[in-house]
Amino acid sequence: MGQRDSDQQGFQSFHFRVWSLVLELEKCGDGVHPSEHLFQETRARTQKKVRMAPSPPLDDIEAGLRRGWSHLLSLHRDAHASDFYAEVNAWTPAKAWYAIHHAFTALLPFIASSAKNLTHDLTTTESAKIVAQMKVLPHPFSAWVTGAPPDVKYYGLGSDPQPLSNLADPRTTPFDDQMGLLLRSTADYRIELKRKKWLRGNPSRKRLSPGMRTQWATAMNETTIFHFMYRLRLRVNYDDPDTFVVGAPDDDKAQWFARNLLLVTDALMAGVEGVLAGYVGSSEIARMADSYARKRGCDRSDPVGRRAQFIR
Repeated sequence: MGQRDSDQQGFQSFHFRVWSLVLELEKCGDGVHPSEHLFQETRARTQKKVRMAPSPPLDDIEAGLRRGWSHLLSLHRDAHASDFYAEVNAWTPAKAWYAIHHAFTALLPFIASSAKNLTHDLTTTESAKIVAQMKVLPHPFSAWVTGAPPDVKYYGLGSDPQPLSNLADPRTTPFDDQMGLLLRSTADYRIELKRKKWLRGNPSRKRLSPGMRTQWATAMNETTIFHFMYRLRLRVNYDDPDTFVVGAPDDDKAQWFARNLLLVTDALMAGVEGVLAGYVGSSEIARMADSYARKRGCDRSDPVGRRAQFIR
């Protein structure tokens, strides 16, 4: 297989995982936009599990949300640009991750109050707690796995996923199988990152010692949709951005991926904001969204303008 064929298969695989999420999100909302559905559902679940903070640091919270919304708005404008070209996707997965990551900084006082800075590793760790321990994110983001291939345990799905090809069309395969593949392959990727780091620190060694992979997999925290989004960001920033550029068959398919990625990112951020609303109240989030939307000239056609309308 040539490099171009490998890039094309990589693009197809990632796009199918993202597209499967979009198809499922559109089913769940029953006509309501996915971001609104995720916000309302997550807020309702969070309100049953946490207490409102008596004096939240609203300025810090707003600063985090504004940074997240800036990346989200930039991703939206990229994905809907009339002159879109495939090379734009050298950045869209990174913008998607940073939108989510910065939104999490707004949660820092409530989920990791002793941390001074929210690192990317802390984002994935704390988001895993929200998914697997608080269990406040609704389907399809409520699933997670523990361990790594070949020993993986699935949670939050209707049934244990069946083996699936990376190139299986999400329109003709069960969502649980698609989500299982997304989480399973991401858990495997996390172990691969550990392997590469270990080998860099042990240059005289060519391979892992027996049982080390199993030890890592056992000790690793839950793998969630947030780890998958971080995986996409690492792919474009440090690994192989050509997957999303050269790998796309044409500019139209590349833009389709960007728009699907935007929808998933928008919904995930709304879920994070729903958790935040449980601590500070919806009215504060609405005030912040309205202020930012006015400043940037947003309206119902973009993600932040939509927030200014449905968060109340």
